[in-house]
This record gives sequence, structure tokens and C-alpha cells, in this order.
Amino acid sequence: METTGDLSYIKGLAGGFARVRRFPLPAAAIIGWVEAGRRAASLKMRSGDHVVHAFVEEGPRLKTQGEVEATVCDSMTRFMQEFMGRGPKEIWAHLIGDLLIVRLKGILSAGETSLAAVLPAEKGRDLLKGVRTHLIEASRDRFEQMIEISCGTLCVSMHHDVSTVTGEEVFVFTLHTPPPLRPVKGNR
Repeated sequence: METTGDLSYIKGLAGGFARVRRFPLPAAAIIGWVEAGRRAASLKMRSGDHVVHAFVEEGPRLKTQGEVEATVCDSMTRFMQEFMGRGPKEIWAHLIGDLLIVRLKGILSAGETSLAAVLPAEKGRDLLKGVRTHLIEASRDRFEQMIEISCGTLCVSMHHDVSTVTGEEVFVFTLHTPPPLRPVKGNR
């Protein structure tokens, strides 16, 4: 078991990861539980010739695939409302291994829809796509950070497109690794 700085990660407490504060010891050094609860426990540990006590708390709980997708949808909707001024009418997220696809419907404002309808097809479409693409690219770091927090893994790349005909927007995120997921109860 590796240690990072002053934190050791120990598997097994309440079915998740646990963080040992103050004592960077490997899991093999645990010699007994002093007191255990649902969210935290005190451990009796051996460090060289000394026996020490440490407080351990449960780390982040793993999410199911549906919970990850719901978190992504909520985060994207909130971001669109704050950054773009309005959110989508409908949103779906699909996690497929290390690929996350987010589809937003009803994203064009009334002004954008009429602009696309009034101007010649190529000019209106190119103008709307260009503006949306610049806005998304300007906030790429925030998007990637939001996905990393929601999924619990690094975001390697982001791809984006918008349709002026259907009013849909699609994001595709490539993740470094598939997110760690908790199995759904009943599916073993």
C-alpha cells in the first residue's frame, strides 16, 4: 500500500476508501480496531516500535453509473444557466466506458432561432456555430474540471457541436480511465 504525503488510503472501511489522518502508515500496520462506526473509526496501528492511535474517516462514496450521469446533467445545466444565460430544455448524459456523451435539446434562444431562419442558411448557421464554439472554447477548462469532479477521473479531451436546425448541442468527453463505479443493488 502506498502513502501520499500524510495520507494513506485503506480499502475496506464501510465498503469504500478511508483516509488516515496524521499517520502515513501502510494498511498492513493496522493491528486492531479500537472503535468503529458507520462513517469513522479509530485504529490501533504499529509504527516501527511504537503503537499509535489514528482516526480514520470514510472517503468519497462511489457512485453508480446513473448517479454519475445525473451529476453531469445537473452540473452542465447549472453551468449553461450561469454562463450562457439559459439552460437546456432537456439533457441526457451517457457514460460508455471512458467516453461520456452529453446531449442538450432546446438550447437556442428565440433570437438565435430567428437569426438562423432569417439569414441565408450557410451564413446564419456559421455565425451561430462560431459564437457557440468560441464561448465553449473560452470555458473549456471549467467544463473539463466540472466533468472531472462529476466522474472522479481526468478528462483527456472535449468535442462539441451544435445543430441550428434541431436546436441540439452535443458534447463528447474522453476520460483518462472509466470512472470508478459502485454496482447497482440487485445487479451482481
